[in-house]
Amino acid sequence: MKYAYIQKHSVQWNVSVLCELLEVSTSGYHDFTVRPVVDDETRVVTEIRAHHARSRSAYGWPRIWRSLQGAGIAIGKECTRCLMQKHG
Repeated sequence: MKYAYIQKHSVQWNVSVLCELLEVSTSGYHDFTVRPVVDDETRVVTEIRAHHARSRSAYGWPRIWRSLQGAGIAIGKECTRCLMQKHG
């Protein structure tokens, strides 16, 4: 939430000043700006299910995550694990 606020107001204020005021690190903010965002959860879940089916339901989240990375889908390990757990 703080990073989104900084991003929204970075045109008016210096990023380092905003980070200091909100007590976050500038490196954390810059990591946030380059981090891939999973905006379409249903599309990603569909891809996870397809990769899981191709493995004959034998792969867990680490192998599914690597498979998604190989297919060019930018998603984090934790996001993959949570989505798999959430959607069975």
